Amino acid sequence: IWDALSLLVVSYDVLTLPLMAFSFDTLKLARIARLMTTVFWTIDVPVTFITGYHDGGVVIGLPTKIAKRYLFSTLLLDVGVVAVDWVMMSEFFEGSGSGTSDAVDIARLGKTLRVIRLLRIL
Repeated sequence: IWDALSLLVVSYDVLTLPLMAFSFDTLKLARIARLMTTVFWTIDVPVTFITGYHDGGVVIGLPTKIAKRYLFSTLLLDVGVVAVDWVMMSEFFEGSGSGTSDAVDIARLGKTLRVIRLLRIL
């Protein structure tokens, strides 16, 4: 179920990220949706620490193996993207608009990497 939710949230991110160039994030509904997706990705980091994985046809469910795999694979990427999301959210809360173009470029990269990560899951 979590992977299906991740796919749904990534789809939203992919569809709405280009709209940032047209001030889509100034809409109240868009800000609420963005907050919800940011919270989702924040929760996704600790959830990934307890989510088993397949290795050679075997389901790995040992917490230490799961944590070790996550630490050495996408943890830094996930934390970095979530941190950028929260920085951009703080700009929205402060009323400074939809963020700088550098922040948008970083967000695009992060969202693209999330899509690649999800494609690897599927």
